[in-house]
Amino acid sequence: MSIQYSLIIFTLFQRLSLGTYLISITGIYLLNLSLELSAISAFSLITLVFGLLVSMFHLGHPERFLFSFSNYRSHLTHEAFLAPIVIVLLFINSLNKTLISLAPFWSVLLQTLTTIAALMFLYSTAKIYHLKSRPAWDTPLVTLIFLASSVLIGILSVNAWLVVIGQNVELLLNIGIIGLLMLILLQIFFLKRLDKLKHILLEQMGSSSYRRIFISWVIFGTVIPVMLITFSLFIKITLISALLVLVSFSVSIVYWMSLSFIVGVTMPFFKP
Repeated sequence: MSIQYSLIIFTLFQRLSLGTYLISITGIYLLNLSLELSAISAFSLITLVFGLLVSMFHLGHPERFLFSFSNYRSHLTHEAFLAPIVIVLLFINSLNKTLISLAPFWSVLLQTLTTIAALMFLYSTAKIYHLKSRPAWDTPLVTLIFLASSVLIGILSVNAWLVVIGQNVELLLNIGIIGLLMLILLQIFFLKRLDKLKHILLEQMGSSSYRRIFISWVIFGTVIPVMLITFSLFIKITLISALLVLVSFSVSIVYWMSLSFIVGVTMPFFKP
């Protein structure tokens, strides 16, 4: 099994889409951020649909999508059911206050349902990669890393939105640097766990493809984001720097998922 880039792109855009919406709704109600939720929802809708379309390439034949509904206990089935629900909810959110105007009660109810569905969708996708059949992935760290990266990419995306509309981003950046450090710590624990599973990490590092991906993740997932976010805390952040850290972290997700696929498919089958 090779690296499944279509799945990687799907999960990247899924995290960008739903992370942006979830952080936006949280910021509006808890941090008093002035964000236009209809615009945020339209962005989330477009990015999510794009990611889902890319994921179709993984199936080879789109009709195989129907197989996702064959086992109601499977997280893949949950994901397949939740995807259209989230799309419809985001679509209605994008129309609210633009083409339609819902009463406050119905707006809050819509936002609550969208938030719950988005969280369930992210969790279902995260659990798909928590597989006992692949020892490297048989750990809650896989789910935690997936969800933490969803939150962080959402923070970085909303940070860029705030820069565009001229709002203060210092609080969000402080939360972002804490979230980034926590995510890096989880990823380090995951890599250390490979050693505990007696997986020869140094031998993997001897592989040119593994080494290139690992070094790229370190650069784009740790060095560049930490430097840019820290730099932005002391100097007025610009749209370019906000987009740079968002793009850098997005690239790091691609490299981390590629790394996970490599160790997931090469790990020998045994019990730790």
